[in-house]
Amino acid sequence: AFLNRKAQQGLVEICLHGYTHAYHEFASRDADLLATKVRAGLAMLRDAFPAAEIRTFIAPYDVVSPEAIRAVLDAELDLCTASKNLAEAPDLPPLP
Repeated sequence: AFLNRKAQQGLVEICLHGYTHAYHEFASRDADLLATKVRAGLAMLRDAFPAAEIRTFIAPYDVVSPEAIRAVLDAELDLCTASKNLAEAPDLPPLP
């Protein structure tokens, strides 16, 4: 209830930070698995924090594969990551 109120007031941002927080879980190259984890993680957060607008994904340990970046962008989330991760994904559109 506390975080929902703060999110509704625009004082906090609730972000998706992985699915299980396993070490390098978003380094996987399995696009289907990654898309499933992003969708499932979003569903859980939206259920737990109905007042929050979930907009941002932050990969655990800041390790994210090109396939994971695509899954995040396809879910219409912003990506918070180090630029070194983006250098390995040249087929993605330029990010703002």
